[in-house]
Amino acid sequence: MTNNKASFFVEWQNDLMGAILNRIIPSNGDFPGAGDLGVIYYIDDVVGRSAELKHIFSDGLVQIQHDSQSVYQSALTTLCDEDKDVLLN
Repeated sequence: MTNNKASFFVEWQNDLMGAILNRIIPSNGDFPGAGDLGVIYYIDDVVGRSAELKHIFSDGLVQIQHDSQSVYQSALTTLCDEDKDVLLN
């Protein structure tokens, strides 16, 4: 069972993962997106148990942040949904 507090991801990574999850499974009507449902805590728990996953996720999140800054001069979390989708694709 996971808790509702990230233990591996630091705050900016947690926020970024939430934004990414909300684009993968966006909200629909009254149903919230995956990032708003606490899915991040499950992922954090799984990633935190594996050195390989820690490396993959850390590098990937840094790359996404870098790409967002390079293309949009802004963090992915502040972009409109269309720009988030373009960047993530």
